[in-house]
Amino acid sequence: LHKQLPPLLHILEQMNLGGSAVSELPNAIEDLRVALEGTSELLANEVEVPINEGRDLPRFRFEGGVVPDVILFEAMRLNDAYKRMCNWFVRLQASLKDALEIAGADHRAQLEAGQSGVSAALSRAEDNHQLWQQWAERDDPAGIPKARWITWMPDGDLLLCCSPILASNTLRNALWNKCFGAVITSATLTALGSFDRFKMRAGTSDQDTYEVVQSPFLFSEVAELVVPKESVDPTDQRAFDQLLEETMYSLIDDNQATLILFTARRHMEQFYDALPASWLERTTFQGQFSRAKVLEAHKARVDDGQPALLLGLASFAEGLDLPGDYCKRVVLVKLPFAVPDAPVEAQLSEWIESQGGNSFMQITVPDAALKLVQACGRLIRTEQDEGEIILLDRRVVTRRYGMQLLNSLPPYKRRIEV
Repeated sequence: LHKQLPPLLHILEQMNLGGSAVSELPNAIEDLRVALEGTSELLANEVEVPINEGRDLPRFRFEGGVVPDVILFEAMRLNDAYKRMCNWFVRLQASLKDALEIAGADHRAQLEAGQSGVSAALSRAEDNHQLWQQWAERDDPAGIPKARWITWMPDGDLLLCCSPILASNTLRNALWNKCFGAVITSATLTALGSFDRFKMRAGTSDQDTYEVVQSPFLFSEVAELVVPKESVDPTDQRAFDQLLEETMYSLIDDNQATLILFTARRHMEQFYDALPASWLERTTFQGQFSRAKVLEAHKARVDDGQPALLLGLASFAEGLDLPGDYCKRVVLVKLPFAVPDAPVEAQLSEWIESQGGNSFMQITVPDAALKLVQACGRLIRTEQDEGEIILLDRRVVTRRYGMQLLNSLPPYKRRIEV
């Protein structure tokens, strides 16, 4: 703005337009820049940079979404500053519109470019105003808190964020209370055979109508879910490494296209590195090329009658369509449990625990059930498909939530080996 605005303001001043915004805006922008530098110093003093565990950028989440008073007061000051900034940019936009109506050809191009720049500046100012407004207020103790956190960027800048932890209030206010009626459909609205997860996250009520419509697929006749004797508990690191590096290779069938789904890239790479050389040229994996090219290469091998192995991560466990011979076997290496360390999920778990709930059973297990249904759904895509699903995570048999996860799946024929 320091570079863009002065020439623009000079033109407006010559045309006797813009009023006080022309003279006051440069100083206001400089004052805001100084204030932001002061805020950065304040945050650096008040919040200790967390140790980066290697998974992500260093990040600090305020427990309960509550920021200290000294930061809250700073947020109130910046909220007011950005509100004034928005007003100045709105006035400047109006002045530019007036200027374009009377400007000659010598100024028109510069004014049009300036109008675009001011619109972008206003949009950013509005975003900042909304952010600081959310940081400058306390959440209702009786309501659902917001997550507030700081991320340290590679260049040393601080990224401040605020987010609702559930979409329920937003949807209730903006949609459910305003529409005459709504029909919501999805293959994965239920989790663990219940709509409770959806109700909590979407904000629908017990008075609404919920219905499970059975699939036309005859799952018990065309698909088998197998928990083989080779399955292991992934918390046993030694056994899990042996599974990846030795045992899993025996589950590859030369005559069937196989999709293996991993929950971590390092596990996919560990398995790939242990493959015999003869299988490397028959294998494609997520990230090797673009998604489209990876799938194209896999399908080309199947079309040529060659053995084909496809390795993927979470995004390949949903929305991937490999009908017929393109996928005859799906191997799930681990149950898709998410680690609730992302700020929104961590805040949601914390809030549920504070209400006397059990975040593992109310969030982690239902979320895993939904993802497990999606992953298994890669096998049967049409009424002509058939094949098997192999689940290598022994916890589905040994843990008390295991039967809940199995029962949340379509009625595949089951074979649990001991």
